[in-house]
Amino acid sequence: MYWIGVSPEPLNRSHLIPDKLDDVSIRMAAKVLSRAINDALSPNIKARALEIAERISLEVMLVLQLFDHIAGEVFKEIAYILNL
Repeated sequence: MYWIGVSPEPLNRSHLIPDKLDDVSIRMAAKVLSRAINDALSPNIKARALEIAERISLEVMLVLQLFDHIAGEVFKEIAYILNL
């Protein structure tokens, strides 16, 4: 998801579970996690996600229209073959 711009960069294991459980390591891990959450909620990521969603929605609509057209042609052909 990161490579298409709809999520922050993936976190390393060490970002979620620090090797040391001292205050400095825990605060650093919390800071990295907090930054990732803020990035995920950023206007840029939201805008990119909306752009991707609109493109997918358009593609789905086009596929549905194509399917509807093909189904209509198939039914016409079946009706012709059966002399309906």
